[in-house]
Amino acid sequence: MRCPSCGKVNDSDAARCVNCGRDLRAGAPARNWWLVVALAAALGGVLTLGFLSPLGVLFGLIALIASLRHPSRRFDRALATVALAISVGTLALVVPVYLRTWAKASHENCLCSIEQLTLSSMMYAQENDGCYPLAHNWCDATFPYSKTEAVYDCWSGRYPRSDYVYNQAMSGMRADEVVSPDRTVLIFDGVAGWNASGGIERVEYRHPYDSHLRCAVAGMANGSRRSLVQDASPEWWDPLAPDKPALPPAAVPSDDR
Repeated sequence: MRCPSCGKVNDSDAARCVNCGRDLRAGAPARNWWLVVALAAALGGVLTLGFLSPLGVLFGLIALIASLRHPSRRFDRALATVALAISVGTLALVVPVYLRTWAKASHENCLCSIEQLTLSSMMYAQENDGCYPLAHNWCDATFPYSKTEAVYDCWSGRYPRSDYVYNQAMSGMRADEVVSPDRTVLIFDGVAGWNASGGIERVEYRHPYDSHLRCAVAGMANGSRRSLVQDASPEWWDPLAPDKPALPPAAVPSDDR
């Protein structure tokens, strides 16, 4: 009798293949290879910190469905369930970690982009009689200094070409006229688009800050960068406001400069 799985010739009365172990009895189901793959992917997912776990879930479901077609394969069903449990459990553990890591990386990327755009605006002012760019074309005005559209993009943003807003009140203003430039917002996370401008009403708090608050990244008129928590003070958008309130400690995470 030739084994239909591996092709090995066995004795005519053999119950199982001597090579692969397949049950040669009439009507016996073939070995569930999906189960082998599912178990391998589940264990691989643990070793690769969840990278292979989605495959473990997929192949585990296929193996479970295949085993349900043969009521005698109780052991296969148990192993398929184990493979699924391992894969799902691994994903449940690592996905939140990956999401937190991505959120932190997005926040830091935004801080770096804001810093470059703020410095580009200051370089523009140095070459234009000390005046900051006009609000209606600030992206076009700063592009020769930033030299790449990548800095206008925030990983957590969702707007075409640019995810940052220019402070309308800073349009064409001389740098030496700004009161407390370290407390005056120049560019910030907001409801944006290329050359978008406006005030505090356009702020978008798109970055997780802690379990209760979200924050928006802002570049200040002196070139520094900040992470502003919700309910920021409108006076930080007014370049001429005297005695601006200091930024609260909670608005300046440890990775800010």
